[in-house]
Amino acid sequence: MQNPGEEIPLAVMITRVLAAALLARAISDGWLNIFYGAGFVRKYAPAVLLGGMVSPIVSAGLTWYAWTSYRNGTMPMLIAINAPAVGYALVFTIVHFFIVPPIGARCIGLRKRDVYRPLLRPALVTLICSPLLLIPAMRIDAWRLWHLAAVMGGFSAVYWLLTWAFVLTRDERDRVLGATLKRLV
Repeated sequence: MQNPGEEIPLAVMITRVLAAALLARAISDGWLNIFYGAGFVRKYAPAVLLGGMVSPIVSAGLTWYAWTSYRNGTMPMLIAINAPAVGYALVFTIVHFFIVPPIGARCIGLRKRDVYRPLLRPALVTLICSPLLLIPAMRIDAWRLWHLAAVMGGFSAVYWLLTWAFVLTRDERDRVLGATLKRLV
């Protein structure tokens, strides 16, 4: 690495952009498995295929626009270098989070909101816990490994407790306890 002070922030930004796309894909993976298992691949596959074909075109277009703007001095390098990742993330998120779920919902006889409803409680728990990550990120200037371990440990513990209390149903909690006790005995 030639200049870590410049290269690390760029890598962090690209990682954040791609993480959004991976989150949408991870969430949609559950839906895709259900729709696939129900025999509806032919209904949603064209949207996924089209997204795969459009993604490089959008990424290339955004890259051209970003680099042209960067050379003209109207866009900073930190934003311009993220253009391919933004294009990929944008198409991926639109296809896997906003196009495929309604197609699958129609196939299995659900309303769109019924497909998205299971995301509400985990999203709220994440929102409630996010200050546990954001506040240290704003207050700690020189991170050490123990800072990272303490922040992640605290976040994980609070997230786990809130998930246990508000996300899991009583039946799910009983199954987790039963499986845990079975392994311990």
